[in-house]
Amino acid sequence: MKNGGSTRHAVRHVEVVHDELFVLSLERGGLDFVSGDRVALHTVDGESRPYSIASLSCASSKIWILTKSVRI
Repeated sequence: MKNGGSTRHAVRHVEVVHDELFVLSLERGGLDFVSGDRVALHTVDGESRPYSIASLSCASSKIWILTKSVRI
């Protein structure tokens, strides 16, 4: 990931695939990445957790993250 700094990218949608798989959809907001890069998502309480990006780097406006649990 080339950005390296802290930026804000809001979670816009949480899709429940089944009880142990979720897809988070975030605003891309100019974030430069490749699939597999890791990002830290923060809760409103300031807690954070790392996630891996599942989107292709050519995805236009959104970032997709697959996860086994969600805490927002």
